[in-house]
Amino acid sequence: MNNKGLLKTLLRGLAMLDYVGQHPLGVKNSQVAREFGIDPAVSYRFLQTLTRAEYLHKEETTYRLSCRLFSLVTVSWSALIDLATPLLDALAEETGFTASLSVLEGHNAYPLLLKQGKAPLVVNANLGKPVPLYASSLGKVLLAYLPPEHREQILGSIELRKLTPNTIMERKELRQELARIQASGFAIDEEEYQLEVRCVAAPVLDQTGRAICALSVSYPAMYATSDDAFGLRLAERIRSVAQSLSQVIGQTKPPLSDIRTRK
Repeated sequence: MNNKGLLKTLLRGLAMLDYVGQHPLGVKNSQVAREFGIDPAVSYRFLQTLTRAEYLHKEETTYRLSCRLFSLVTVSWSALIDLATPLLDALAEETGFTASLSVLEGHNAYPLLLKQGKAPLVVNANLGKPVPLYASSLGKVLLAYLPPEHREQILGSIELRKLTPNTIMERKELRQELARIQASGFAIDEEEYQLEVRCVAAPVLDQTGRAICALSVSYPAMYATSDDAFGLRLAERIRSVAQSLSQVIGQTKPPLSDIRTRK
């Protein structure tokens, strides 16, 4: 991107928001000054300005992200969240597991809505916490249903990090996996992101066949170990729910093949 016309002060302020967001317990002005290599008096003015604008919350000498950022995201996606909430509630209730709705941003997927089921499974995911596209079912679904040019741009620049022994580390293998997802209409994370946890996801599509978001359900890997067909049955259910939401928002004929064709 051409840097001409960019406001460097604004970019630095946004970078500071991102830095503070990486520290849930908060940061002090001295930490910010050290991280950005600037005078503490300068970083203090940045932090005070962001606090005055209500993007940061200050407790004594510690700065944290405020709820304002979350509320902005919630408002911008409010229509989708309103439509998806009863469907996720039903999925969580029916399966007993954690159901989520996530959207694509950059090289990550971001959960906007989580519904916890009654099963004793703690999923390592929080609202707004980035999830890697290449190592999660919801991420792979969002990636698979991008326009080809955009998908290849991400595949060419994304960093593949080994998160578990099952994480896909070869771009050729990842492309093959994305092709399988397009053919079946769903994705399975086979402990690629977190050991002992599997996840199934399906896309919610717009009228062009592009994924607006992904619906997913996470469950203990032991269920798949004891029942080979468990993941496929769950995938069929999630895909059906995702298709219903696609139809509600205007996608009348989702280009999905029969789930039984998956090998």
